[in-house]
Amino acid sequence: MDKNDLMKYLVEEAECSESEVAEMTNTELLDHWLEYNGICGYTEDIKEVIEAAFDVDLED
Repeated sequence: MDKNDLMKYLVEEAECSESEVAEMTNTELLDHWLEYNGICGYTEDIKEVIEAAFDVDLED
């Protein structure tokens, strides 16, 4: 999945509007995907674990 696939998923599956999705930050895209899949309130924790495990910076 790339960013465009994620955006398309949020519009088609999570019923977000295209304009709303187009304005979302990367963190907001992740947060909406997580929430749609039943994972609420853990976005920042998940980002921190990914940053540590993969030695990457996930800032928007």
